[in-house]
Parts: sequence; structure tokens; C-alpha cells
Amino acid sequence: MKRTLSTALSSLAVMSISLIASCSNGNFTSSEKETKPDQTSRAGQESTQAGKAVSPGSEFAQAGKSLDLYIVMDKSGSLWVDPSSDSKTIGSGSDPSCKRMDALLDLLAALRTKLKSGEQVRINVVTFGDNGESLGSFDNVVSKLNSEIEAKFRPGICDYPGRQSTKYAQGIKIALNDYAKNKGAGKFDLETTLFFSDGAAKDSPQELTDAINKLNSTFPKRVYGILLGKTSDICTLEDNSGKNLSTEECLREVVGKDPNKVIQATDAAGLSAAMTSLLQK
Repeated sequence: MKRTLSTALSSLAVMSISLIASCSNGNFTSSEKETKPDQTSRAGQESTQAGKAVSPGSEFAQAGKSLDLYIVMDKSGSLWVDPSSDSKTIGSGSDPSCKRMDALLDLLAALRTKLKSGEQVRINVVTFGDNGESLGSFDNVVSKLNSEIEAKFRPGICDYPGRQSTKYAQGIKIALNDYAKNKGAGKFDLETTLFFSDGAAKDSPQELTDAINKLNSTFPKRVYGILLGKTSDICTLEDNSGKNLSTEECLREVVGKDPNKVIQATDAAGLSAAMTSLLQK
């Protein structure tokens, strides 16, 4: 009996020493994960016709917080003309009816519902093809009429520019310039970029890499992507093996390599669902 009690006490001592050592060298961990303030868990994540919704905790906009939103919109020729088509007929592209503009209006309508306290929202729209172009900013956009928003942005988003290529860096650089100009007008709680494209980037690899790095350092963890369609197009960027990235992989680079921040719409009809899913809880 004495020997059994002595053995038990010895085992308990060894366990205590082992536990203290594991705590002191940092190897002792809790089973509960730390929850960061800006990463509130999101219930009811859904898959939609547009694609997978944003991952839990990725708050695109939050009630009670002002939002400075930079929307970078592809304006390449493939939106109007299918580059794989022999006829090259205008209207055969991925979004000739400019459903992307309707989707933008639906996103703003969803913001009006989400931000019930009337938080300030500023949007800044940039388009890109061979070059980038700023369409300007709109303050307090949730209080604006759709007709005002359309009058300002639809012509620049929806007019056919010819068969331009897809140069991501051109749009990113213009958006960053606009952000630098707007900074003096006051600080917003959330500063976010939404990047839309239907194809892979054709910029020089170094120019594109530099633009993406600057975008993600300016908007850390707050760059989101909308990808229209699924193409066999390839990006000028390469992986570690020297293989060119696909369109999906290319857009993932833009959002900081987080696949959960890229939402895919299978066709133009799904763009509204894709954009508004950014606000799903």
C-alpha cells in the first residue's frame, strides 16, 4: 500500500514538472482560439449561383463604421466581344449589356439596408483596359438616388472602348492615386478595394507585382475580387515552377492570395448576387 501511494505521488510530481516546463517554453496552448475584434464570426454562410460567399469574419462593410470604397472595373474588349469567336461580333462578350453597372447599383442598395444608421460611404470608380481612367468620387453615396449614380458612372463603365486588353496594374495605379488625393478629406473607419475582371492580367510581370504589393499594403486584408466567368486565359504572372497563372489564380494575387475574397459569377446574370454576397452574414 505504501509503495503504491509513493509511486502515485512520484508520478504526480513528474507530471507537474512536465506541465510547468511546457508552460515556460511556450508549448502549452489553449483549446480556445483567440477572436480578433474585426473578425466576428459569421453564421449562415451560403453558396449562391454567383459562387462562394466571403469567408466568416471578412467584413466588407459594418454598421456603425464609415466606408471608403474604391471600385476598380475591367473595361477590356472581352466584355463586349468574345475573343475566341471567329465573328468578333459586338454582343458576344461576357457582359455586353453592362450587367456590372446594375450589380454595382444593387451593391449600393444593399449597403443602404446594412448601414441603417446612415454611416458615410464614399465610392470612387476606376476603369481599366489598356489604360486606367478615374471616373471620380461620390460622397454620402447611400443617400444618393440611383439616377444620380447612373448619370455619373454608367457612361464611363458601359461605353465600348474597342478591343482593349486587360491590364490590371493600370487600374490599380489610378485607384491608388485617387486614394492618395482623397486622404486629405478625412479618415474613414474602413478603406476597401473591390476589383472586377473577366480575364487574366496582361501587364508586364514586374509592373503588375509592384502594383499588387502596393495595393495590399495600402488596403491590408481589405481587397476583394469579383471574377466574371471561367476562361482559359492565362496571366503574365508565373508560379514558382515557371507556369503562367490561370485567370482565377491571377485575381487571387490581387486580393492578397486569399481565395475566400474572390467571388465568381458564372455569367453576367449572376453579378448582382456576387456583389451583394459581400454583405452576407
